[in-house]
Amino acid sequence: MFRLRSDERARIEEISNLDAYSSLTNARVPISQIASLSTSFVSPKICRRDHQRCVTVKCDTRGGALASGVVRQMQKRLTQASSEWPPGCRFQFGGEFEEQSKAFDAVSVALVASLVLIYLALVLQFNSITKPWVVFAGVPFGSWAA
Repeated sequence: MFRLRSDERARIEEISNLDAYSSLTNARVPISQIASLSTSFVSPKICRRDHQRCVTVKCDTRGGALASGVVRQMQKRLTQASSEWPPGCRFQFGGEFEEQSKAFDAVSVALVASLVLIYLALVLQFNSITKPWVVFAGVPFGSWAA
């Protein structure tokens, strides 16, 4: 665990003068060049997510960058870095990524349910269990010819 000396953490303004290291070039860069720091007064509380203590990091992407691409890159890096974390520490993405995952899950359930209902309707129409499979097999060719 890395902790600053007491003289380095006496004032909040000193944090922007600290150096961060680039993972690509290993060059030292002042934090003030890559982040904007701001302070605000909040009531002290312990944040929890799913009944576990948590630290929330919020960010926005730059113009032209897709959030899903940034999340993919961060997942790779955090997965590698998490092997060195103490036991019990983990990461989880929320926000737009979490909402997108929930939406895809709902669409997947709806897709499976609709395919089952269409199959049952075709079974009732043809009075056969195997003939609807012929219809399902011909669907890709029908959209290909159009």
